[in-house]
Amino acid sequence: MIFLRYLIIQAIAYAIDMGLFVALLYSSPLDAFFSNILSKIAAGVFAFLVHQNFTFRVDKSSRNKNQAIRYFILLGLNVPISSMVLSSLLHVVEMAIAAKFMSDVICVLLSFYVSKKWVFPSSSRRDASPQLEGRDL
Repeated sequence: MIFLRYLIIQAIAYAIDMGLFVALLYSSPLDAFFSNILSKIAAGVFAFLVHQNFTFRVDKSSRNKNQAIRYFILLGLNVPISSMVLSSLLHVVEMAIAAKFMSDVICVLLSFYVSKKWVFPSSSRRDASPQLEGRDL
Protein backbone atom coordinates (compact mmCIF):
# COMPACT_ATOMS: atom_id res chain seq x y z
CA MET A 1 0.00 0.00 0.00
CA ILE A 2 2.84 2.40 0.76
CA PHE A 3 4.31 1.79 -2.70
CA LEU A 4 0.96 2.60 -4.37
CA ARG A 5 0.70 5.84 -2.39
CA TYR A 6 4.30 6.62 -3.36
CA LEU A 7 3.56 6.10 -7.07
CA ILE A 8 0.46 8.29 -6.95
CA ILE A 9 2.36 11.16 -5.30
CA GLN A 10 5.29 10.76 -7.70
CA ALA A 11 2.89 11.00 -10.66
CA ILE A 12 1.39 14.21 -9.25
CA ALA A 13 4.87 15.59 -8.53
CA TYR A 14 5.89 14.79 -12.11
CA ALA A 15 2.84 16.69 -13.40
CA ILE A 16 3.82 19.67 -11.23
CA ASP A 17 7.42 19.42 -12.44
CA MET A 18 6.51 19.25 -16.14
CA GLY A 19 3.66 21.78 -15.91
CA LEU A 20 5.74 24.37 -14.11
CA PHE A 21 8.69 23.73 -16.44
CA VAL A 22 6.55 24.41 -19.51
CA ALA A 23 4.87 27.43 -17.92
CA LEU A 24 8.20 28.99 -16.91
CA LEU A 25 9.87 28.18 -20.19
CA TYR A 26 7.17 29.81 -22.30
CA SER A 27 5.99 32.66 -20.08
CA SER A 28 9.14 33.90 -18.37
CA PRO A 29 12.60 35.05 -19.38
CA LEU A 30 14.10 31.87 -17.86
CA ASP A 31 15.80 29.37 -20.13
CA ALA A 32 15.25 25.60 -19.98
CA PHE A 33 18.06 25.04 -17.46
CA PHE A 34 16.69 27.44 -14.82
CA SER A 35 13.07 26.52 -15.56
CA ASN A 36 14.00 22.89 -14.91
CA ILE A 37 15.73 23.71 -11.62
CA LEU A 38 12.78 25.74 -10.31
CA SER A 39 10.20 23.17 -11.40
CA LYS A 40 12.16 20.32 -9.79
CA ILE A 41 12.48 22.27 -6.53
CA ALA A 42 8.72 23.01 -6.48
CA ALA A 43 7.84 19.39 -7.26
CA GLY A 44 10.37 18.20 -4.67
CA VAL A 45 8.92 20.39 -1.90
CA PHE A 46 5.42 19.17 -2.75
CA ALA A 47 6.54 15.52 -2.83
CA PHE A 48 8.42 15.79 0.47
CA LEU A 49 5.46 17.27 2.34
CA VAL A 50 2.94 14.83 0.89
CA HIS A 51 5.21 11.79 1.27
CA GLN A 52 5.79 12.74 4.88
CA ASN A 53 2.07 13.15 5.63
CA PHE A 54 0.35 10.74 3.24
CA THR A 55 2.75 8.19 1.78
CA PHE A 56 4.85 7.29 4.81
CA ARG A 57 2.50 8.81 7.42
CA VAL A 58 5.27 10.14 9.58
CA ASP A 59 4.17 10.79 13.15
CA LYS A 60 4.24 14.52 13.93
CA SER A 61 6.53 13.93 16.91
CA SER A 62 9.06 12.19 14.60
CA ARG A 63 9.26 14.93 11.97
CA ASN A 64 12.52 16.83 11.94
CA LYS A 65 14.84 18.76 9.68
CA ASN A 66 17.02 15.67 9.16
CA GLN A 67 14.21 14.08 7.16
CA ALA A 68 14.07 17.12 4.91
CA ILE A 69 17.85 17.15 4.53
CA ARG A 70 17.92 13.44 3.66
CA TYR A 71 15.02 13.85 1.21
CA PHE A 72 16.67 16.72 -0.63
CA ILE A 73 20.01 14.89 -0.70
CA LEU A 74 18.15 12.01 -2.34
CA LEU A 75 16.48 14.42 -4.75
CA GLY A 76 19.85 15.99 -5.59
CA LEU A 77 21.39 12.58 -6.23
CA ASN A 78 18.49 11.46 -8.39
CA VAL A 79 19.47 13.68 -11.34
CA PRO A 80 23.02 12.36 -11.86
CA ILE A 81 22.02 8.78 -11.03
CA SER A 82 19.13 8.83 -13.49
CA SER A 83 21.45 10.31 -16.11
CA MET A 84 23.99 7.51 -15.55
CA VAL A 85 21.28 4.83 -15.73
CA LEU A 86 19.93 6.41 -18.91
CA SER A 87 23.40 6.53 -20.47
CA SER A 88 23.95 2.87 -19.61
CA LEU A 89 20.60 1.83 -21.03
CA LEU A 90 21.25 3.71 -24.27
CA HIS A 91 24.03 1.21 -24.95
CA VAL A 92 21.50 -1.63 -25.11
CA VAL A 93 18.22 0.10 -25.99
CA GLU A 94 18.08 1.97 -29.28
CA MET A 95 15.01 4.11 -28.60
CA ALA A 96 15.88 7.02 -26.32
CA ILE A 97 12.30 7.40 -25.08
CA ALA A 98 12.14 3.72 -24.09
CA ALA A 99 15.51 4.01 -22.36
CA LYS A 100 14.36 7.12 -20.47
CA PHE A 101 11.16 5.39 -19.38
CA MET A 102 13.12 2.37 -18.11
CA SER A 103 15.58 4.69 -16.36
CA ASP A 104 12.71 6.55 -14.67
CA VAL A 105 11.13 3.29 -13.50
CA ILE A 106 14.45 2.09 -12.05
CA CYS A 107 15.00 5.41 -10.29
CA VAL A 108 11.47 5.49 -8.84
CA LEU A 109 12.02 2.01 -7.40
CA LEU A 110 15.40 3.00 -5.97
CA SER A 111 14.15 6.28 -4.54
CA PHE A 112 11.14 4.54 -2.97
CA TYR A 113 13.42 2.06 -1.22
CA VAL A 114 15.83 4.78 -0.02
CA SER A 115 12.93 7.01 1.08
CA LYS A 116 11.34 4.17 3.01
CA LYS A 117 14.53 3.01 4.73
CA TRP A 118 16.57 6.21 5.10
CA VAL A 119 14.39 9.33 4.78
CA PHE A 120 11.18 8.13 6.48
CA PRO A 121 12.22 5.04 8.47
CA SER A 122 9.50 2.82 9.94
CA SER A 123 10.23 4.02 13.47
CA SER A 124 8.82 7.42 12.51
CA ARG A 125 5.68 6.20 10.75
CA ARG A 126 2.23 6.11 12.36
CA ASP A 127 1.28 2.89 10.53
CA ALA A 128 4.52 1.04 11.34
CA SER A 129 3.72 -2.46 12.48
CA PRO A 130 6.22 -5.32 12.72
CA GLN A 131 3.69 -7.80 11.33
CA LEU A 132 2.95 -5.71 8.23
CA GLU A 133 6.39 -4.21 7.58
CA GLY A 134 7.34 -6.82 4.97
CA ARG A 135 4.14 -6.18 2.99
CA ASP A 136 4.73 -2.45 2.45
CA LEU A 137 6.52 -2.87 -0.85
